[in-house]
Amino acid sequence: MEEVETEIRNSLAFESFEGITDPLQVMAELAERALATERALAARVNDLAQDDRLRYKAAGAGTEQLRAEVALWERWHKQAAHLADRLAGHNFEERRTRVTEQQGAIFVEALRAIFARLTLTPEQQALLGTVVPEELRRVGAIRGELA
Repeated sequence: MEEVETEIRNSLAFESFEGITDPLQVMAELAERALATERALAARVNDLAQDDRLRYKAAGAGTEQLRAEVALWERWHKQAAHLADRLAGHNFEERRTRVTEQQGAIFVEALRAIFARLTLTPEQQALLGTVVPEELRRVGAIRGELA
């Protein structure tokens, strides 16, 4: 155990750390990882349950034991639920929506300023109401495919 702690301390000594600027985002990322781990363990436990291998006899003791995967799944399940509950308590999704709306408003203002500085014909100005939303939807769809 001491060797592991020393190894971790030594490896962390060479890491460069950035400050946490958005603690709720960090908590959301941790919740995502906890949920992914919980799901992977749940799949493993389900596989064991289908083969009736959730329990085993302890050598020499003659008692039945649950596999370690079950205990791990329970821990990660509780952790994911705890983090999700904490995020809900901080109105995380509402805050993220507000930030997204603010970013959208800034983007719209930038587009307006750009278009105001361009010398567009009346025909080109009329197309802006159609072309800009179409292109934004197209880019959004492409980003959705990459995500």
